Amino acid sequence: MANAQTDALAALRREQEEFFYAVSHDLQEPVRAMVAITDLLAADCADCAIPEGPELIAHLQRAGERLNAMIQALVWLGRIESRGAAPSACDAAMVCDEALAELGPTIAARGAAVRREPLPRVRADPDQLRWLFTLAIENAIDHGATPEHPARVTITARRAGPRVHFAIRDRGPGIPAERRQEAFALFRRLQRGTGDDAGVGAGLALARRIVRRHGGAIGFAPVESGAELRFDLPADSAPSAAACELRVLHIDDNPSDRRLTEIALQRNGVTVEAAANLAAGIARLERSGIAAVLLDLGLPEGHGLGCLERLRATDDTVPVLVMSGCDDPKCAASARAAGASDYLVKGTVDGAELRAAIVRAIEARA
Repeated sequence: MANAQTDALAALRREQEEFFYAVSHDLQEPVRAMVAITDLLAADCADCAIPEGPELIAHLQRAGERLNAMIQALVWLGRIESRGAAPSACDAAMVCDEALAELGPTIAARGAAVRREPLPRVRADPDQLRWLFTLAIENAIDHGATPEHPARVTITARRAGPRVHFAIRDRGPGIPAERRQEAFALFRRLQRGTGDDAGVGAGLALARRIVRRHGGAIGFAPVESGAELRFDLPADSAPSAAACELRVLHIDDNPSDRRLTEIALQRNGVTVEAAANLAAGIARLERSGIAAVLLDLGLPEGHGLGCLERLRATDDTVPVLVMSGCDDPKCAASARAAGASDYLVKGTVDGAELRAAIVRAIEARA
């Protein structure tokens, strides 16, 4: 019985692949020809005897382009199943940032603002995960604006047992409760913001297919204002340091350097505990709860790498990143040889880069 069901499922999948091949090849060919012909007509319509000629040809061009886009959406829909890769461990934050980079020109052109909070690791097809983020964020940008304000989008996530629940929130006019399911229908466009309505209404249908392929659900949550798209994906078995709360110990006798570093890291979601000397730093490290240490080698109690050695003797499981004013490859090589996880030159890295270096050091020790 089980073998018969498996064979039937395989046959159904082959039929689907044949159908989508026919769509991609046999239907696109005449549409391309139609678009090409209307382009030629448009080029020669300046002397058209019919006054409405240019307008009618332009309308035909738009219709052909839309039909071509609808066929392409069907092709993409089929490929989600037929060409999807096996799920693997993914850094959702990194994949989301890739999607945001691709959307950079759109975000800038619309005057939108997108804020991504820390995201946990998931198990997903990396390409489809990037596509899912792109579709969801693009939808929020398109429809999350108001006549007074451009779109403001926030991306958050929380882990609950074996699943990670994502939320993409905009501050636009929202969606009436009775139309929230309709938004996921293929080729159904719900114009709710000030963005142009040039799409074919396939984005959320494609997003739903990707989420369902990963065993999740997707929908709009009931919120007081704006719209919040929620979906869930399988969590990776081991949460990354990037998704966890980071508590860092910063040991530096220069109060100005300590304060500037604290501000930069706090703006990037890192909790900083400061120590003005090595003794205070070692005492804090002994109480545990510190994920990484930032160490200035120029402390008065020790000479150079002696401070690093004393810290590692206290707890060699906590990575130590050296922060120094010495921009010399020999100094960096010596620090790494003595056990430093990284060597950073003061004033050359911003808060985000410093946080990324801390995360790399923690995950390298895991």
